[in-house]
Amino acid sequence: MDGKSVVLGRETEFFSMVSKGNRKAFSEVYDHFEPRLFAFVCKMTRSKVAAEEIVQELFIKLWITRKKLAEVENPRAYVFTMAANLTFNYLKKVAREVALAKRVRKRSPTFSNATEEIILFLESQKLVMDVVKQMPAQRKAVYLMSREGGLSKEEIARKMNLSPNTVRNHLSEALHTLRKLFGMSALLLCLRAI
Repeated sequence: MDGKSVVLGRETEFFSMVSKGNRKAFSEVYDHFEPRLFAFVCKMTRSKVAAEEIVQELFIKLWITRKKLAEVENPRAYVFTMAANLTFNYLKKVAREVALAKRVRKRSPTFSNATEEIILFLESQKLVMDVVKQMPAQRKAVYLMSREGGLSKEEIARKMNLSPNTVRNHLSEALHTLRKLFGMSALLLCLRAI
């Protein structure tokens, strides 16, 4: 019997013991395979940190699925196949993250412009609301029911027991005040969302 068969026989024996929950045998399997698996994975990933994580994940999976190990005929091929699969999954994940990062960087000027616009919009909206709060009570109520509540002039008139003309006048005055303070473009921006 050659040396390779002896080692393979011992590996199979240890796998069988691990399948029964033998922690000492698991420790032996770990000590036996870990250095070679680490070198193998490190060569593929070119990262010691990634190799450590992948090998650690491999042994965790090995322990979790230990009951299957009694059926494994070639433990070495089994663990190296596991290592290769986990490494390929890791490399695919890294490739996806790199691609995503490139897309984000490509779009970042758009994102930053959108962010600035949102900030400006929120600031403008706050200024508009500050002015609305200072309006006479009836005008403020009409404005809020129209712009925030989405009610028509007729609905506001019924709710507030006012004539539609009075509602129209209050809205007109409110918008005139805002237009005078903020200008047409800022006002349109704010009113679009209100």
